[in-house]
Amino acid sequence: MGDHIMKWEYKTVRYEAAGLFSTKAKTDEPDRLLNQLGVDGWELAATLHPTTSSAENLLIFKRATPERR
Repeated sequence: MGDHIMKWEYKTVRYEAAGLFSTKAKTDEPDRLLNQLGVDGWELAATLHPTTSSAENLLIFKRATPERR
């Protein structure tokens, strides 16, 4: 039996956070996006906050690639 090597594919999503004490109305849009990505097999692997002067975050998702035959 050979060793099984897991192969991954990645997806990035830019997300602008409103902030913890934001007065903006809350929406379920992020939940819908995350739930749909989960249904499609994506798992949140990391978050990056590129600069301190921006509220933008980069969400990095991964999922196993289908085995090629």
